[in-house]
Amino acid sequence: MYASKKIFLSFAIALGLVQCYYFITSVSGYFINHTFDWLDLLLLPIGVLLIVFGNKADRNRQAAIGTLLFLGLTILFYLIQFLRLSAVRKILANHVFSPGEINALVQGIVALLLFIGVLVFFKVQPIAAIEQSWQKKWRILGNVWNSFAIILAAISSYALFTTLGNKKSSANVLSLGWTDGIWNLIACLMLIGCLVLFLRNTYFYAVLAILFAVGFITINNYIWSSQFTHVISQTSDTPLQVWGGELRILGMQLLTGSTALLGSVCYAIGGKKE
Repeated sequence: MYASKKIFLSFAIALGLVQCYYFITSVSGYFINHTFDWLDLLLLPIGVLLIVFGNKADRNRQAAIGTLLFLGLTILFYLIQFLRLSAVRKILANHVFSPGEINALVQGIVALLLFIGVLVFFKVQPIAAIEQSWQKKWRILGNVWNSFAIILAAISSYALFTTLGNKKSSANVLSLGWTDGIWNLIACLMLIGCLVLFLRNTYFYAVLAILFAVGFITINNYIWSSQFTHVISQTSDTPLQVWGGELRILGMQLLTGSTALLGSVCYAIGGKKE
C-alpha cells in the first residue's frame, strides 16, 4: 500500500515536469512565432510546486495537502483551457477536436486520476514489506521497454536532424521542426540516465517519474504534430501529400512515447520500498 502511495506521488512529480516542459515550449513559442498565451505563465509555478510538494508528501502532511491543492489547480487550469478552445472551435464551426483540446483533456483527466489516487492513499503509513520475485521481473521488463525507447528516440532524432539538414527533403516536412529533434535527443539522454540509475539501484521513484514524463510529453508531441499535419494537408488550397519520411518519423515518435510509458507502468507494477 505504501508503494502505491509513492507511485502516485511519482506520477504527480512527473506531471509537474510536464507542466515545466510546456511552460518552456510556450516561452520559446513567443520568441519563435511571437505568440503567447499569458495563462501559460501559471504552468511554471504549478509544475515546480507539484515537484516540490510531491517529493515530500509521502512523510509530510502539509506537503501532501499541497500536492492535492496543485493537482486540483492543474485540473482547473486544463478545464478552463479546454472550454476556451472548445468555444473557439464552435465559432469556427469545426467539428474536429484541435490538438490543444486533446492535450487539455488528457492532462486534465490524468491530473484528476492522480488527485483521486493521492487522496485515497493520503493516510497510508510506511510498513515493513518483503520483496517479491515477481516485482523484480516487472522492473526488469520496464528496463527492457526503456532500452527500446532509448533506441527509438536516438533513431528518430537522427532521422529528423538529417531530414531538416537537407534542403530538398526539409521542403516536404509539414509539421516537424528542429525543436522536435532537440526534444527527441533530450528524451534519449534522460532515458539513458534512467537506465543508469536503475542499474545502480538508486532513485527508483525518480526514474519512474522521469520515464512517465518523457513518455507523456513525447506522445503529446506526436498528437500535436500528426493533427497539425492532417489539418494542413486537408485545408491547403492545393492538395498536399504527406511525405512518407515525415510519417515514419512521427511513427517513431509515437513508438518512443509508448515504450517509455510502458516502461513506467512496468516499474510502477514492480514498485519497491526505498
